[in-house]
Amino acid sequence: MRAIDASFMTFVFKDGPPRWVSTTSNKVFPMPTTFGGRVAYSLDLLTSMRGPSWFSDRRWDFTPSTIISQQARLSRTSRWRFVGTQLNWLILYRILADIVDTGVKLIDFDPASMYPVSRDLPVYQQILCSIGIGLWIHLAIAAEHTLMSLIHVGFLGVSKPESWPPMFDHPFLCSSVPDFWGKRWHYMFRRTFDRLLAPLLPAPPKKTSHKEGNHPTTPDNTVKGQQSATLARAGGAFVLTTMLHLIVIHRIVPSPTHPYAAFWDPSVMLFFLAQPLGMALDGILCSRLQASGVGKSGVAIARRAFAVGWLLWTARWWADAWVRKGLWYKTERFIQWSPVRGLLWGDWFAQEAFR
Repeated sequence: MRAIDASFMTFVFKDGPPRWVSTTSNKVFPMPTTFGGRVAYSLDLLTSMRGPSWFSDRRWDFTPSTIISQQARLSRTSRWRFVGTQLNWLILYRILADIVDTGVKLIDFDPASMYPVSRDLPVYQQILCSIGIGLWIHLAIAAEHTLMSLIHVGFLGVSKPESWPPMFDHPFLCSSVPDFWGKRWHYMFRRTFDRLLAPLLPAPPKKTSHKEGNHPTTPDNTVKGQQSATLARAGGAFVLTTMLHLIVIHRIVPSPTHPYAAFWDPSVMLFFLAQPLGMALDGILCSRLQASGVGKSGVAIARRAFAVGWLLWTARWWADAWVRKGLWYKTERFIQWSPVRGLLWGDWFAQEAFR
């Protein structure tokens, strides 16, 4: 994805290659001229999906403001305090992943079913699977990111804490569906998707001040234009991410126990393509509640409740895809050493309790 953005999309936009920017002075670094400098530039660009650089004194010029603010906070953290905090998080991630893995493997799934979660299980187990899939993906990405930060900051000492802002911003505390996807979930592919969509979909109109004597457009029209453009781009981004996840899921080799091999997995498409609808419904809910006069607190509570319900309900389809591919099969060994199963059943390594 980064290679497409850095080569093809740069050619389309003719905006030049991405540049390093100093984290202290905000000045743009000159492009490297030596062979070693160009190699370092290329590797850093290809592996920096969100904007932070491997080098502690710089970031990329496409770094989102949210990431920059996180880097600013981390710059006040000492190296060893950062290492200690990250190590504690890594241990917590490992324990939580063990709990989730144990919980989902207590459920008996039908590997031949097209919808082994959303259609076959009772509602409470469907919700448990939704919680499990959300936590598992969050924990897997966050744990890998945390481990890499420990290696580069603590072991190798080639990075500073500000080079490793957190991958997520407390996504399960989101205030709405747009807040979850737009601000709190990870930013790994956001720039690439945004640039791929730019030639096809217009950017949301910028907010304008409405001082006396200056009325370029009415506030209502501005808001509606921003909402429509944002939803259109969100829809396009979710089409792209649907294709990406279809490819990822399809690469999992079918087995006799889990034989599903079709590329166009309906569960994957249902989950990702439903999210723009959820964002649109959130906007309708918000406007209707505001018109009814329930107050800001009432709107906030309703949007948060809708976000939780929507994400839990749609995540069942994503869980369907995981089960059909055998990722939650009882003998699948994501967790090689399980303190949870060891303490409960004495099954520390072989997962005999699930066979």
